Amino acid sequence: MVSADPIDKDGRCRVKRSSFAFYSLPFLLALAFSQPALAITYNYTQIDVPGASFTVAVGINNSGQVTGFYQDGSGQHGFVLSDGVYSPVNYPGAFSTDAFGISNNVNVTGEYDCCGATYPAFLLSGGTFTTINDPRGPNYELVGFGVNNSGQVVGSTNPPGQYGRGFLFSGGAVTFIDYPGAIMTQPFGINDKGQVVGHYADGMGTLHGFLLSGGVFTTIDYPGPGYSAASGINNSSQIVGVWIDRAVQHGYLLSGGVFTLIDPPFGPFNGIGPEIGINDNGQIVGSYGSFHGFLATPSLQTPTITWLAPAAITYPAPLTGVQLDAGTNIGGTFVYSPPARTVLGAGKGQTLSVTFTPDDTIDYAPVTATTTINVNQATPIVTWQAPAAIAFGGALGGGQLDAVSGVPGAFVYTPPAGTVLPVGNQTLSTRFTPNDTVDYKSVTSLTTITVKPASPSEAPANLVVTKVLTRTEASVVVQLTIANTGGTAATNVVLISVKVGAVSGTPLPQNIGTIAPGASTEATVNVPGSVGVSGLSSSLTVSGTYTGGIFNSNTRITLP
Repeated sequence: MVSADPIDKDGRCRVKRSSFAFYSLPFLLALAFSQPALAITYNYTQIDVPGASFTVAVGINNSGQVTGFYQDGSGQHGFVLSDGVYSPVNYPGAFSTDAFGISNNVNVTGEYDCCGATYPAFLLSGGTFTTINDPRGPNYELVGFGVNNSGQVVGSTNPPGQYGRGFLFSGGAVTFIDYPGAIMTQPFGINDKGQVVGHYADGMGTLHGFLLSGGVFTTIDYPGPGYSAASGINNSSQIVGVWIDRAVQHGYLLSGGVFTLIDPPFGPFNGIGPEIGINDNGQIVGSYGSFHGFLATPSLQTPTITWLAPAAITYPAPLTGVQLDAGTNIGGTFVYSPPARTVLGAGKGQTLSVTFTPDDTIDYAPVTATTTINVNQATPIVTWQAPAAIAFGGALGGGQLDAVSGVPGAFVYTPPAGTVLPVGNQTLSTRFTPNDTVDYKSVTSLTTITVKPASPSEAPANLVVTKVLTRTEASVVVQLTIANTGGTAATNVVLISVKVGAVSGTPLPQNIGTIAPGASTEATVNVPGSVGVSGLSSSLTVSGTYTGGIFNSNTRITLP
C-alpha cells in the first residue's frame, strides 16, 4: 500500500509488499544483453482521481476499464475507472483498500487493511468480496496482484518484513509458486491461459522477471545492466514489466521477442511496485512521477501490402490466386473484393481490392490496397462444317448456311440464302455478331462448297437472277447475276428492265448474249440515288428475254 505518511505505525514502509524498495542494493546487479529494438510507439493519457493526493494505475481489461488505488482526505481506496467514471472499491469495514488486477469479466483483486497488522488479499466478483487467506495462518500478508476470467488470483505472501512467496488462488484453495532456487518469488499477472508472470530473486539477490507457462519457468531479463520484473501478461502472451537501471525506472513491453521501453512523457516512470498492466488491445497502464497514473495506447503501424497488377485474363476466366496474390511481411488474413471465382466482364482497368487484417491487431492496423486488371473479350467458337456438294441450279439455304456457336448471336452469310452459285468449289463466309458485344468479339468464319454441273438433259434454259445492292454518291448500284440452271443454252439473252420502285436504271437494254447450261453472267445497272435514302424499304423488278423464253424477278429490298 501507499499512504500520505509512507511509514506505517509499526515502522514498516507501507509500499514494501509491492515495491522494489523492499530489496537491498545487491538486487541492482543483472546480466547484460544486446540492446532492444524499438517496435511500437504510444499515445499517452494521464489518470488522476479527482481530489486525490496520488493515483496509482495498475490493471486494465479489454473494455479499457482501469484499476488502481488513490488517497484522498478520507483515506486510501481502490478504484475502477470505466468510461471516464471513477468508482471506489472499498472492502467492507476495512481501513484502506488497494485494487490491483482486473479481468475482462470485471473480476477485481487487491488487498485491504483490516486491523493495521495484516493485510489479506481479496477477490471481488459479481459484487461479492471473497477474502484470500494464507493457509499457514493469520500472520502472513497476502497481496492479490493479478486475476483472470476464471477468478484465479496470483500474488505474494510473506511474514511481515520478510521475503515473499508467490501464491495462486484457484477454486477456493491457495497453492504456492516458488521459482526453483530463488530466495523470493512474487507473481504479478495471470492471463486466461493460466500463464503467470512476476519476478524472483536468485541466490545472489539479483532480481529477474519470469514467465510460468505449462509448469515451466522462463527467466525474463531486459537487455542491459539493471534488474527486471515482469508485471502483466495478456492473452496474446505480450508481457509488460519494469526495468531499473542506476535507480532510473522504466516500463517495458516484450512482444514477439522484441522489447519496447514504456516511458510516459509526463515524468519519470514510477513503478512503486511492478504495477503495470496490459490488455489484449495492447493498452498499458502504470504510474509516473509523484504517483499519477497513465494510459498508453499503441499507435498502430500500417502494414505494407505488395500487390502487382496481374496479367490480363480473357472472359469468362474466373479470378484465382494467380490474380489475388497480395502479400505482406507479417501474418494476417486477406479478404478480396471481388472474391476468388468471380467472373469479371470484359474491360480495361478494372479495380481489385483487398483488406488485410493482421494477426497482430495490437501493433498493426487493418489496411486496404487496390490494383487493376484488364479482362479481354472472348472470341466465340463458330462451328461450320463444309456442306455436302449441290448441283448447279440449287439455291443456298439452311442446309448449307448452318453455322452454329455456343454463344447467342446472329449470323450474316455471304453469299446470302437464295443465291445460285456457279459450278466449282465456292467459298462461303459468315460474320457472327454475339448478343453480348461487351464480353465477346464478332468473328468471321469460312467454309467451302462444291457446286456440280447439272445433269445433261434437253431441259430448256432457265434463267435465275440474284442481286447485290450498293450505293455511290449519285446512284444505287444494282449488281445482277443471271444464271442458267437449265439443261440447254440460253441464247440472245437481253436485259430489258431494271426498276427500283418506279425508277428505271441505266444503261438498258443490255445484250447479254449466250449463257451456257450451268453458267452465269453479270450485269450492272445504276439507278438514280434520288430513288430513296438508305434503310428505306422498296422493291426491285428485273425482266428480260432470251430465245424461246423470258425471265424476271420481283423482290423486296432495303435501300443501301
